[in-house]
Parts: sequence; C-alpha cells; structure tokens
Amino acid sequence: MAIGETDVFDMEYGSATLEDIAEYDTVISQIFGSEEEGYNYYNAYARSKGFGVRKEELTRKLDTNIAFRRLYVCCKEGYQARKHFEKTKRVRPPRPLSRCGCGARMEIELRMDNGEWFVKDFLDEHNHPLAKPEQTTYIRSHRGLSDMQKADVIEYGIGGLRTHQIMEVMEKDSGGFSKVGFIPRDLYNFVAKYKKERIEGHAQSRIDYDAFGGVVIFDSTYRVNKYNLPFVPFIGVNHHRSTTVFGFGIVSAETEASFVWLLEAFLESTQQKHPRSVITDGDHAMAKAIAAVFPNTDHRLCSWHIEQNMIRHLRKQKLKDFRKFVYHIWDVDEFERCWVEFMVDYDISEKDAWIMTMYELRKKWSRAYTKGRYFLGMQSNQRSESLNSRLHKNLDRRMSLVDLLEHSDHCLSRIRKNEAELDATASLTVPFTELTADPLERSAALIYTPVMFKKVKHQIMQLSKWEVAEVTKNDASVLYTVAHKESRHVTYDVSQEMSQKVVDFLKGIIAEGGEDDGKNEAASLGPLPAYFSGSSQACPGNVRNPKIIKPKDS
Repeated sequence: MAIGETDVFDMEYGSATLEDIAEYDTVISQIFGSEEEGYNYYNAYARSKGFGVRKEELTRKLDTNIAFRRLYVCCKEGYQARKHFEKTKRVRPPRPLSRCGCGARMEIELRMDNGEWFVKDFLDEHNHPLAKPEQTTYIRSHRGLSDMQKADVIEYGIGGLRTHQIMEVMEKDSGGFSKVGFIPRDLYNFVAKYKKERIEGHAQSRIDYDAFGGVVIFDSTYRVNKYNLPFVPFIGVNHHRSTTVFGFGIVSAETEASFVWLLEAFLESTQQKHPRSVITDGDHAMAKAIAAVFPNTDHRLCSWHIEQNMIRHLRKQKLKDFRKFVYHIWDVDEFERCWVEFMVDYDISEKDAWIMTMYELRKKWSRAYTKGRYFLGMQSNQRSESLNSRLHKNLDRRMSLVDLLEHSDHCLSRIRKNEAELDATASLTVPFTELTADPLERSAALIYTPVMFKKVKHQIMQLSKWEVAEVTKNDASVLYTVAHKESRHVTYDVSQEMSQKVVDFLKGIIAEGGEDDGKNEAASLGPLPAYFSGSSQACPGNVRNPKIIKPKDS
C-alpha cells in the first residue's frame, strides 16, 4: 500500500480488518428478488454472527402505495419505553430488559425500473456482546417451526402424543435442544393456534346446514370435560338419512340466557338462517330460548325422553293407554275425545301434575298434532345420543375445552368419510328394480338416493293397495269412491272440489299401517325436501331397463 493510501483507508474503514472489509462488500453488493428475501438474508447473516433481527420502517410511495424501502435492525436497537417503568399496577412481573440502543442495521431499497432490491445502507457495529452459537436458538428471529416440523407436530398429535412429549421426540430427532430450532413455548403457541383454527367453524358444516338444516336436533345433557360444562352438538339428517353435524357449542350453565346466547351464536355462524323445525329433550330453559330466538320454528319434544318419563310416572295399562297418545295416528278430534275418556277412566285430576303438563304440551309430542309437519320422520334426539356415544370413545374427562372440541372434530371427520362413501354409491349406481316394477317406482330409482328410494318405494307400494271403486258424476262435480283392495270396507269419497281433502287423503295413504311404536319412519315421513334427491346421478337407460337376453336357436 503506497504512502498516503493508509490514511484514506483508515478514514473510510476505521480499524476494520481486510476480512471485515470483504464481508462489508459482500453484503453491500447483494441483490434480492423481494423484500422478504432481503429479510431472510440478513437474518441468516445475524444468526452466523450471534444477534437477532427486527423489521422496522417500511416506506411506501405516496402516489402508488408501493413499498420501496425497508429497514432491518438489531433486536437490541432502541430502549424500553418509559411507560413500562412508570406502571404502578402490574398483573405480572415485567420482562427482562433486552434493548440497549444498538445501531447495527441494514436498509434495502427497490429499483423501480427492474423490480430488484439492493442494499442501500449497512452498519455492523454492535454495542453489546454477541450470542454464542448454542444461544442463538433462543433469539426470537431465529426460532420457529419449519413447514416439515409443523407437519410432524400435527401427525404426532393425531397419534395421541401430548405437546411436551412431541417436544421431547423432536429434540431427540434433531440431535439436541440447541438444534431443534425452536423452544417449547413456540411449540405450544403453534399447537394452540392450530387447534383454534380447526374449531373456529367449518365451511363444510355451513354447506351441510344450507342443504340439510330444515330440522335441527340438539341435546344439552352431555357433559364430558374437566369443567363439567354442557356440551351441545347441533345435529341433522342428510340425503342418505345419516347423521350430519352442523356445529358444537359449549355453555356456562343450563339457563335461558346461556341458551339464548348459544342459539344466537349458531344463527350468526349460519348467516341468520333459521331452521324450520327443532327437536329437543324438553329442557324448560332451552324451550324458552327457542321461543325467543326461533319464534317461527316448529318445536317438537323428543319421544325417547317422553318414554323415560312415562315409565317413571305411569304403570301397567295406564302406561299402555298413554303410549297411544304418543304414537297412534289419530285426528285431532279423536285425540281429544280419547283424552277425555282417559281422564275419566283413570280419575286424572290436577294432582297428576306430569300428565296435566303433558296435555298442555300435546302439540309438541302427539302424532295427532305432529303428523304432516316438517320433521322428516324423526321423533327423538337419538341421533344426538348416538353421536355422544361416539364421542365417549377415547374421551378423557380431564380434557380441556379445546381438546374436547378437537376430539369432536375427529369424530366429525369419520361421519363425513361415511357420507362420502354413500355419495359415491348413489352417484355410481342405481337401486335395483324388477322388470315388472311399477313405472313410478322405476322413475323414483333414478331420482332418489338408495336409502330414500327404499322409503319412497314403500309409499308407492302403499298406493298400489288402493283403487277407484266407483265414479259418480253430478251436475257440478265428479265423486270418486276410493277403496282399499284388501279391506273393501275402508273407503274414501273424494270430489274434485275437495282439494284439501285430497291432500289429507294422500297423507293418509302414506301413513297407512303406521300405528306402531313410532319406529316406522316411512309412515311418518312428511313432505320431502328438494335435496332428498339423487337427480345428479348418471343413469343410462340400460341400467333401469336391461334388455332381455334370448338364447340362440339351436
């Protein structure tokens, strides 16, 4: 180096070594394709040196709002704000001080002509000791789970490992705690965030509710969590007559206010779409909440819970006679007449509080009042009970609420798996019909899902048992006498002018033979919604109408 050049060198680089100068030139000459690429480079450089990085100022152009300058600083830049020292009421002990006014920095800027980012300013002088290599794992900007590690964590969690066990496994796989790349707090934060994202509503549940939310069943009696809080699943039935889940809810207590909040939250998640009908266990607080939040929704009481109460309050013949009010398909007038006889026969009075209460609620449980209403053949919340029994498997009463909901989500995935299999069957096949089958039955096979086809077929078979026995023409109308083929004494007179009676007559045909214990859902199906259809099925004619194979002449 010539005389005089040393002075220029010292003025420009101070006491820096040739190695420092080469390193400085390397950093200054960097070109990045994006702002994030510049951050990753500086953060990797910081890790090799022993300090952390923070993102600071991001400058945008006023006219286009395009970000064109970004400043990165040492994690110890600046000082703790004064307000933290002046607090008088502290909920928790303050964090240790980490900032000491370090001036190390790197600033990058965007070239508008080619879209590349270059290093505009770089200063690598620190006023604090740098961390040792084994300590950099604990610096915030160098901690975090990679995508591969996140995938492993999810798999370990599904496999049943607790979070602290996952941490131990990953430390061992990485060769030690200093090489895993994150600390337990990072892992716990990721697991908590992942669980929260899983339980904050599912798009598929909302889609299911849009399609199948006509009837909703919920039961608030299920408590399996360490807080003993009511866990309320919202259940429905899909186009395969299988259980579908619209959501889960947890309330602090079984009060009217709690249930009002729950139902309002459910409505918010479904974009204020009210169900047409609901079936519940008869909880008084829930009934009041339904009346307040779903004023136009038809409310039915679960027949299974009524059965349990019947067994508790009634005995022998009295029990058998009362059961008729629940399941027999009477007209309303006939129900009322039989009820008066029941009251007289068993000397029922005001002291029989349960029976009197049930009479006041008769429109919510008696088939005389519920027939023809929109419940899709369902009379109880046994679908909810069935789901609850599935939840019991692998369930731990020490579970937190988040763990409980995650476990519920796992059960939900199995329900959807079964639905996917049924969808495949309905889309790729057509229910078998005999060559001599009624044309209406063969047409129904192309329209309905296999399960629904069985029920529609049953109704078609019921229709075939009736025939027009006599036609009488009057001046202004035509009177049809319709008789049952097997019981000719059972007849109906139907005229063209009696449209409402025609509707009632058709309902009666559907309900024929339905006076049982309430298990014959086909007899109480009620009006069928449009979505109970497999009309999207691809059904070539030769599936429904196979050609008869004739043997060759010998």
